[in-house]
Amino acid sequence: MLTQPTTRRHTRNGFVLPPVIIITVLVALLAGAMEFAAWRGTRAARLAWNGERALHAADEVLATTIAQWDPITFARTPIGSRSAFATQSINGATATAAIVRTHTLGALIEADVFSATSGTPRIARRRVARALQLRPPPLPLIATITALGALSTDSATRVSGIDDATISDECGPARDTASVGGIAALAMHVRSFATVRGRPLTQLISDTTRRSQFKAAWITLMRRASSHGWPTASAPFSPQPAWSATVFDAPIGATLNGTSAYEGLLAINGDLTLRGTLHVRGLLVVLGALDTRLGQLDVEGAVLVADINNSGSMLGNSVNVRYSQCALRRALATIALPSTRPFAIWQER
Repeated sequence: MLTQPTTRRHTRNGFVLPPVIIITVLVALLAGAMEFAAWRGTRAARLAWNGERALHAADEVLATTIAQWDPITFARTPIGSRSAFATQSINGATATAAIVRTHTLGALIEADVFSATSGTPRIARRRVARALQLRPPPLPLIATITALGALSTDSATRVSGIDDATISDECGPARDTASVGGIAALAMHVRSFATVRGRPLTQLISDTTRRSQFKAAWITLMRRASSHGWPTASAPFSPQPAWSATVFDAPIGATLNGTSAYEGLLAINGDLTLRGTLHVRGLLVVLGALDTRLGQLDVEGAVLVADINNSGSMLGNSVNVRYSQCALRRALATIALPSTRPFAIWQER
C-alpha cells in the first residue's frame, strides 16, 4: 500500500518587505529633496547672476553716457527736465538711461537695466544713479567785465555786477544771486560819470597768470565750439540756435555792422570793432581787443576780453552789461564736460 508524502510547513522567522519599502521611500524622498534643493539652488544662482549682470550693465551704461556726453544737447535742455533713451549694454541687457538736469551745471544720470536668461523664474532689475557736475574750461571770469589788458570807458557806460533776483528766468527765483565785481582789468580808466556797480566796483589784475590760464582754456574752447568765418561785408552774425558755442574768426581790422543777437557762448577769434548793435545773453569772449565806441553792446551774463596784443579796449556810451549767473552758467554748459567729483554718490535700487 502506497502512502502519500506529507508536506512539511516551515514558519517564517522575519519580515523583510516592509523595511525595504520604507527604506526605498526614504531614499526616494532624500533623493527628491536633494534634487529639489539643487534645482532651487540653480534657479537662485541664475537669478543672482542676472542681478550681477544687470548691475554691471547699469555701470556700463552710466560710463558710456558720460563718455558720449553732448554739451550742446544738455545746454539746450530746460533746467529740471528729464530726458530718457533706450540703449543696450555689451552683454545684451536691455537698458534705459535717463538724464535729469538738476542745475545749470549739474545733472543726475540713472541707468535702469533688465536682465533675464533661460532657467530663471523672474527678471532681474537694477537701477543705478550718479550725480554729476559739469566742468567748463577754467576761463578767468573775475568780474562782470574781465579785461586781461587795459580798458577805458566813456561817461555813459553801464556795468552792473549785481544779479537781479526779480528777473523771471529759467533758473527760478531761488537761485544764487551773489554779486560779483563790476570791472576787473590789468589797467583801467573809468570816466567819472560811468555807472559801475558790484562788489568791488573795480579791481586791478596784478599778475599775468590769468592770461596763461586763459590761453589754456581758449584751446579747449576752440576744440569744443563750432567755428564760423567772419560775415561778408561786416554783416550781422548769422542766426544760431539758442545755447550754442560759436567761434567767429575775425580778420585784422574786421568790424561788425547791423544788429546781431546771440544766446549762448559767443567767441571772437581776433579783435571786435562794433559799429552796429550786438545783443548777447550768456558769455562774450574776445581774443583780441574790444572797441564799442561806434556801436551798441548789450550783454546779460558776462564779458571776457583777452587782449592778447595789448592794444587796449574801449567801451562806448552805448554799453550796458548786466551780470547774470543763470545766463553765464548756461553758456558755459555748452563747452562743459561731466565729472563725478566732488560727489561720492552711487545709488543702487
